[in-house]
Amino acid sequence: RSSDLDQWQAPGALTKLREVASLFTTVTHGVCLSLAGSGRIDEEYLRFVRGVVEVCGSEYYSEHLAVTHVPGLDSEHLCPPIINEQSRRVCARNVLQTQDEIGVPLAIENITYTVSTASDELAGASFLGDLVTETDSLILLDVTNLYINSRNHDFDPLAYLARLPLEKVVHIH
Repeated sequence: RSSDLDQWQAPGALTKLREVASLFTTVTHGVCLSLAGSGRIDEEYLRFVRGVVEVCGSEYYSEHLAVTHVPGLDSEHLCPPIINEQSRRVCARNVLQTQDEIGVPLAIENITYTVSTASDELAGASFLGDLVTETDSLILLDVTNLYINSRNHDFDPLAYLARLPLEKVVHIH
């Protein structure tokens, strides 16, 4: 279960996080939601994430557009979404569920991937852009991930960026 993997669930961890957040501006970011997974997101874990967001006073929560687990199996890896309409609908459902539960917008991060699930690499940009537009979410743009993908899969990173709603980019790293 994804919630068993979160470092902030250890005894006393939220107290330490509260101390850090009182001294520094914090940005909350996760790797366990499996936004692109076929299963629904664990509501108990989302309540926990909401608590972390509240402790930090975060304006948004960021997470990877990836599959990390499906019911009964944890990949322990950020796997890319399947780029098709059915998958986009599932991702949208998961993004909306997450935003409703955590009480702040979700910033979706592009990931690196070894194996592509689309014959047109730029379809991934349209997939992300359409998802963000449909769910009124945000983008955490990982420029290193974009560059790596463009080199590994031979596409133009500027063409990829042209397919994104750049006004929704809230964070770049």
